[in-house]
Amino acid sequence: MSGPQRTQLATVSTVTPTLTDKAIVSQTNTVKASTFQSIYNLFKTGYDTVYTTTAAVAAQITAALTNYVTNSSLASTLTGYVTSSQLSTTLTTLPQVASVTINNVSISTLNSIPIQIVPTPGANKAIQVLSCVVNFENTQSDDYISNTQLQLIEGFSGDIIALSRTDFLGGILATYSQYLIMQQAASQLTNQIVSNSNIKLSVVGGNPIPNGSPDVTLKVYVVYQVINL
Repeated sequence: MSGPQRTQLATVSTVTPTLTDKAIVSQTNTVKASTFQSIYNLFKTGYDTVYTTTAAVAAQITAALTNYVTNSSLASTLTGYVTSSQLSTTLTTLPQVASVTINNVSISTLNSIPIQIVPTPGANKAIQVLSCVVNFENTQSDDYISNTQLQLIEGFSGDIIALSRTDFLGGILATYSQYLIMQQAASQLTNQIVSNSNIKLSVVGGNPIPNGSPDVTLKVYVVYQVINL
């Protein structure tokens, strides 16, 4: 038969790894794993030592805050600003509002027993009244027929600070409610600023005399400030 002829190749036997060969591969992999584990443990130990102990964390915070505000520099920065005592003094001199509600019983003795609206401010201080508003509420058709003009007075001397109209507590025989801004006393002879004195509400002339059985409630609002003398 003509043409290329196939030649039988020699049989090559299959080589099976021996136990010794497998041990070498296994040992090599172990060395690799062990090496990487050792490197990891080395870095982890260093990280834990530097960052996770209380002392290390405190040291890191202290270092981070270096060159920032210290107690002494903060005190120096605030020099010239208000202190707590200065702030307290400033707040007490700002305008304030005092109010009181007065019923029929107290109204009937309002001249002989004036009602305190603003308490005494303390030594070397005085109350300066800025405004006074009074609300009159009557649920009956009866009112008062005499001594019906309210007056805001300086508590110690009784000098007049402000006045209502003359018939504020009477003159209208019907149930009604009204607000009134009391006017500053026209007389310049009254002593309206007195050291450590309170402010009271009274009526001019004598105790109010009722006409029948009025059911009156007065709500008084005084805007004031404390001044240093």
